[in-house]
Amino acid sequence: ANLFAFWLLHRGNEEKNINVRAAALHVLGDLLGSVGAIVAAIVILATGWTPIDPILSVLVSCLVLRSAWRLLKESFHELLEGTPQEVDIAKLQKDLCLNSPEVRNIHHVHVWQIGEQKLMTLHAQVIPPHEHDGLFQRIQAYLLEHY
Repeated sequence: ANLFAFWLLHRGNEEKNINVRAAALHVLGDLLGSVGAIVAAIVILATGWTPIDPILSVLVSCLVLRSAWRLLKESFHELLEGTPQEVDIAKLQKDLCLNSPEVRNIHHVHVWQIGEQKLMTLHAQVIPPHEHDGLFQRIQAYLLEHY
């Protein structure tokens, strides 16, 4: 059952969703715990060596803790509205200035992520004359397409 649940949670594009990844980690911990208990039982029955049970339990715990720590760091980064790792602010500023000739400067860029949705605010210094609505729509379309 755990193997099927892990497969269901781990397939598709849902791997980016932190909640689905946390559920998959929980199921994986259960799965590894069951496998560890079965392996320990077989080793104990075959050899009588009982220390294998706590050794495998600690090994499974370390694997789950390592994955949970990464997930926890990522959750904190998202909750504290940190910039997503795949977004290069300097490149974004340069690309926007090169793409829109009427844009002189891009500054005060803030990018954060809530769930799978990225959000952004920025200030654009423009060269007059320009049409505000048209420029805004072009910048927005460029950002949606490239970022």
